[in-house]
Amino acid sequence: MNQPERSVKMRIKEIAETGSTNTWIAENTSEADAPLLVYALWQTAGRGQRGNSWESEPGKNLTASALHIGGRGARRGRPPG
Repeated sequence: MNQPERSVKMRIKEIAETGSTNTWIAENTSEADAPLLVYALWQTAGRGQRGNSWESEPGKNLTASALHIGGRGARRGRPPG
């Protein structure tokens, strides 16, 4: 389904090192009131598809997670995995 583009105001947070950006969001945003993008310069315990885990070398990859607040299909809680 094609939807028109729209601009979204979003907070952006840089983290020097984290195990997982998804876990960071789950543990630090229980009262989030705005969309949030978290990216890490170094992620040490990322979770991929089908339960795969991986580590990103510092400064080599973009490791990020986004939290969407409200809207259709939005949900709150720890991501599966």
